[in-house]
Amino acid sequence: MTADWFGVTLLFLGLALMVAEGLSPSFGLIGVGGFAAFVLGGLYLGGSGAPGFPMSWPVLISFSIAGLAILAGVIFIASRVRRRHKIVTGKEQLIGASGRVTSVDGDTIYAEVNGERWKLLSETGLTVGDRIQVRKVQGLTLMVEPFDAARRTRSTN
Repeated sequence: MTADWFGVTLLFLGLALMVAEGLSPSFGLIGVGGFAAFVLGGLYLGGSGAPGFPMSWPVLISFSIAGLAILAGVIFIASRVRRRHKIVTGKEQLIGASGRVTSVDGDTIYAEVNGERWKLLSETGLTVGDRIQVRKVQGLTLMVEPFDAARRTRSTN
């Protein structure tokens, strides 16, 4: 492959990688690689002197700056969106959730939290119908406290 075709290939690879960055949930690495490939491809074309493949330096520089600006904007927007969404799956989403005690059988207490039945542990006595708030998840058991106590703890902090 001659330098001119290598440059064209790098240009298209760079463009493809920058588009892929916008369509994938990555952290900018694909886009940075695409930007580098685009600039290197332009340098190969600009320095090859091959007929039929003239590369204007102002065009290369302006496209590189525009590509870098778009890439930076996409990364910035993606990072803001990622921070804004709260966790909605897994045990992390249970912390702070509220529920209601559904049954007490000796030392075993069960409650419904987010539509699911969970085994509970609590430092205070709970009865059927009590509202609870999850403080910690330990395996398949929720560490809870009464809802009113959870609200008082939060308001004093």
